[in-house]
Amino acid sequence: MPLDNGVLGSLPLLSLAAGLAGGGVVTRLTIPIARARGVLDLPGKLKSHNQPTPRLGGVGIVIGTILGVLLTTSAGPATAAFLVGGLLVALTGMVDDIRGLAPGLKLAGVVVGALSFLLLAWPGLAPRALSLTSQLLAFAGLTLTICYLVNSFNLLDGMDGLAAGVAAIAGAFLSVLAYLQASQELVTLAWSLGGACLGFLLLNLPPARTFMGDVGSLFLGFAVSSIAVELNCRLPLSIPRLVGTGLILAVPIADTLFSILRRLATRHDVFSGDRLHLYDTIFHRTESVWRTLPAVWGLSAVLGLLGIVASLVSPIMSLAIGAAGGLGLLFLGASLGSLVLPRARGLDRLSESTHVRQGEG
Repeated sequence: MPLDNGVLGSLPLLSLAAGLAGGGVVTRLTIPIARARGVLDLPGKLKSHNQPTPRLGGVGIVIGTILGVLLTTSAGPATAAFLVGGLLVALTGMVDDIRGLAPGLKLAGVVVGALSFLLLAWPGLAPRALSLTSQLLAFAGLTLTICYLVNSFNLLDGMDGLAAGVAAIAGAFLSVLAYLQASQELVTLAWSLGGACLGFLLLNLPPARTFMGDVGSLFLGFAVSSIAVELNCRLPLSIPRLVGTGLILAVPIADTLFSILRRLATRHDVFSGDRLHLYDTIFHRTESVWRTLPAVWGLSAVLGLLGIVASLVSPIMSLAIGAAGGLGLLFLGASLGSLVLPRARGLDRLSESTHVRQGEG
């Protein structure tokens, strides 16, 4: 049963406002702090900014989201699990931004955050009804899913305004699924996240005055993945809801998959950076960041709408919609050159081209 109109009209709007205010104010405060501490994103081969730029803006996203959640949500298991796991992941990103972490330690911090979230949330999730072996497999699968999405948003953070915008759109559509599932906790969490992203975007839209850094991108990935896990595991498995969630998050999921496939195909290090992400290849065509951003945001919104439709129809219809969305993304990635690297263009050549990236993807 959907939530009542009072809850829908008051708490989500309050969480959105709190996230927006907290995100905007704290992001602004991080700029002089990052400059004073030397926490700056320096110009480089895969980056276009010519001046060192503060990269602690993601702290605003973290604080704004938490503020919205604490002001509007009771201390339920989903909230506690989100706060503990999210803070651990954000702390990992902050240490990496300030001091730098080896890839293995950075991954370990993300895994610890994911495990902490799942351990705290597990009593309220549907897999508890499974056998011990099935529960262990489900636990491992969900851990990998969270880590994949955390990394996906880390890779998506390669253009001013992109990752925060996609996360805000995803949060909006996930809140619709949460509303249909009658989950006040998840609705307010999603709106808090969206508000914090919008507050951050006030200072991150091109030309960006600050970057979110790993503290922001890792937290964004954790936030959307934790909401997705709660949406799909609190109740018995629903294929339409699962497909709908996948479509809502299809842009970061597909972009990361394309990155892995093309780097394996070209015998490059999977963890290396390049300029053939989906948004990069769109930029190569438009040659304008202000055309690229609406294109990627629009693609996210269209897939989000398909996700809502898929969640409301029969399993067969939802699978058909999901397949159509997936094939569409595959065709788009292949036609733009993001899925398979054209030999004629060459990775090295594109790596040296001028672009509007704010960090390595």
